[in-house]
Amino acid sequence: MAEKFLAAWGEMCPLPLLKAERELGNLKAGDLLVIETDHSCTARTFENWSLKHKVNVEVEEVECGVWQIRISVPGTNGIGPIG
Repeated sequence: MAEKFLAAWGEMCPLPLLKAERELGNLKAGDLLVIETDHSCTARTFENWSLKHKVNVEVEEVECGVWQIRISVPGTNGIGPIG
């Protein structure tokens, strides 16, 4: 299992989501993509996106004003249903 980190500091939606979708296409099943952002709207965007794509997304405010978004890659193409 590989872990890829994507910094999205100062980037407004939809740019972090577009970057994450591109990166997910390069990851394998079981890999983890971690996005770090300083915009709460980005965290909400990923939560909504995960519902649409049925992907497991965990959002945590790791310190005041900093969120980590962790996406577990379930499918072979990086986007697919949970389990």
